[in-house]
This record gives sequence, structure tokens and C-alpha cells, in this order.
Amino acid sequence: MVGLPWPAVGIVVKQWWCGKPHDASGLASGSAPWVDAAMDAGILTDDSPLVVRSFALSWEQVKHKADAQVVIEIRRVE
Repeated sequence: MVGLPWPAVGIVVKQWWCGKPHDASGLASGSAPWVDAAMDAGILTDDSPLVVRSFALSWEQVKHKADAQVVIEIRRVE
């Protein structure tokens, strides 16, 4: 991948849930291994505020458990 690691990123964690949702702190802390994996993959140099300029969480309820998922989006920012 050209241009990696990215010098600055924004991270969005979105949960589609069915039944009982994760609380905000659980969703945030549960995404930590994936952010660490982005560092291991060479996408980020670290997860400090100097690199991770924004970190957002969002939720959406779905009717069926098969539609439940968590997506972590990492975008390069200038």
C-alpha cells in the first residue's frame, strides 16, 4: 500500500445491534485490538492523539441478529 503509514487518521466505530447493545465504553474498548492491528499492519504509526485526530462511535438497531455487526473505518486525514 502506497503512502503508509498514514500520518493522521480519523476512526469511526459503528455498531449495528440486535437485542442488548454494547455500552459506549465497551464498544470503544472492544475496538482497541483492531486499532492495534492497524498499527501492526503499518497503516498507523501509533494511536496517540497526534495520529488519531478523531474517534467516533455510532449505533443503529437492526431487527435480525444476522444483521448485527461492528465496522471500524479508518480514513486518512490531512
